[in-house]
Amino acid sequence: AELDAGAATMKLISALDALEPFGQGNPEPTLILHGAMLRFATIMGGGAHLRGSVATSGGQLAFVGFNLVGTPVGDFLLDDANTNTTITMLGKLKENEYNGRKSAQFFVEDIAVGQGI
Repeated sequence: AELDAGAATMKLISALDALEPFGQGNPEPTLILHGAMLRFATIMGGGAHLRGSVATSGGQLAFVGFNLVGTPVGDFLLDDANTNTTITMLGKLKENEYNGRKSAQFFVEDIAVGQGI
């Protein structure tokens, strides 16, 4: 499904969760988020993974990228020269809970610069 990055909310996560259980006959939905402005990315988890944030029309959205460090996607996200660049992100939207606070988090699989993948 394609949507504006500002629609990546806890309400959408609840709607996606209603589609569970995911498995071979019912794959987890992959989303294309348009209009995300890269704020920052940093390395985490022993050096293979990254986390960061994008600005959307709905506010800030955290993202993680597993095994992206050292790939073209990871290199782009980690390059400070790309801060404030509008990107389109492909991946999964999930709930993150930290210290009792729940928030939306995007699991990045791929990106494109600009509005399209």
